[in-house]
Amino acid sequence: MHQTNILDTIYCNEENRELKNQLKRNLAEFENYRKRTEREKWELIEYGNFVLLLKMVSILDLFDEYIKHTKEQREVKVIMDTFKSILSNEGVVQIQTNVGDEFDVNFHEAILKEDSDQSEDTITKVLQYGYTYRDKVLRYVKVAVSNGGNVDE
Repeated sequence: MHQTNILDTIYCNEENRELKNQLKRNLAEFENYRKRTEREKWELIEYGNFVLLLKMVSILDLFDEYIKHTKEQREVKVIMDTFKSILSNEGVVQIQTNVGDEFDVNFHEAILKEDSDQSEDTITKVLQYGYTYRDKVLRYVKVAVSNGGNVDE
């Protein structure tokens, strides 16, 4: 009878260890699930923001065009600057690109190539501004680039 109690105790301790290990695995799996669903929730929110902000950036294009063709530039510029400030506070930043800059595939989209006295792949015109959202490209800068051909040839 004494041997049976020892075997029962050994069996019980082994079963307890197995149950503890199983509980630890289940807790770890649940924690991973919780973290994954939290991350997925934030990714969905960020994607929703991304789409909305991309649409809002197109409003800046309308302001730019309107300013080019109106005499009431000052009033419209105040509205546009306020709108840019709001977007900036949300993490939307205009990609700084100038004529003469080197084309960078990470930020620019070449819409056309043209003859110029600039070296090949130098930006000759900025056609549409681009923006980043929290260090991701929201919209690429649309540019014209030099094909390296000389205008005088």
